Amino acid sequence: MNAPTLQVQTQTPQRNELAQLIVAYAAELAARRTELLANRATYARKLGELAALDPLDMTRLTGLYREHVRQIDVLLDEFGGVDEAPRRTH
Repeated sequence: MNAPTLQVQTQTPQRNELAQLIVAYAAELAARRTELLANRATYARKLGELAALDPLDMTRLTGLYREHVRQIDVLLDEFGGVDEAPRRTH
């Protein structure tokens, strides 16, 4: 998903400062979303590994990893959803 470009025409120093702040926040949000997607991919991979290594879930990690994926999905929903990763795992 490409982040929308922001074009702001400024006429005063206050507007210029606000525009810079908005651009900075947009960059921060994009970085956080990228980090969440990476974390989600890691836990999805771990769930797949656990299915092969511990099919009876003796370690109880499956529930923990599923909860991490669920919590990440909730956060990503605030960013507009998950479009670069599978929606649900196991």
